[in-house]
Amino acid sequence: MSQFVTLGLHDALPRSAWLEAMRKEQAHRADAVEDGLDRGYGECVLREERAARIMEQVLLFGARESYELLAWCVMPNHLHMLIVLRPGKDLALVMQRMKSFSAHEINKVLGRKGPVWRREYFDRFMRDAKHEEVTICYIEQNPVRAGLAPSAPEWRWGSAWKGYRRNDG
Repeated sequence: MSQFVTLGLHDALPRSAWLEAMRKEQAHRADAVEDGLDRGYGECVLREERAARIMEQVLLFGARESYELLAWCVMPNHLHMLIVLRPGKDLALVMQRMKSFSAHEINKVLGRKGPVWRREYFDRFMRDAKHEEVTICYIEQNPVRAGLAPSAPEWRWGSAWKGYRRNDG
């Protein structure tokens, strides 16, 4: 069963936006967080090419080790991925390892210290093939909706990029 996962940088949402999202009904919280993330709050360290490249490499490595990677997109202050965990793999452990390794590498290459990722992440199981298809479109069109690229294939840091081959993972 596939899962849609969103990781936000530690400063991707101001406290007020986070609290407002948490006041929403459970079914609408993730949407409120997604809307806030797309506003581009925070330092946006993933806008830096070296950091985005690290995340791309981490995502593709995970695709060889822990999950099938169906779609992904690295945005300036968050990332999305649609995955199917491999048998015996635990999402919480996969996310913890991903965040820990990438935070260390990003801080090293950018010469910074401190937190990179928000502690929590959001995940949603896909109900059916249609839900999965809509989610892939959402992930790959995210940079277009945010005004970062004229079309999904022109956003370098995602599975829709014209130079990315899905079977690389």
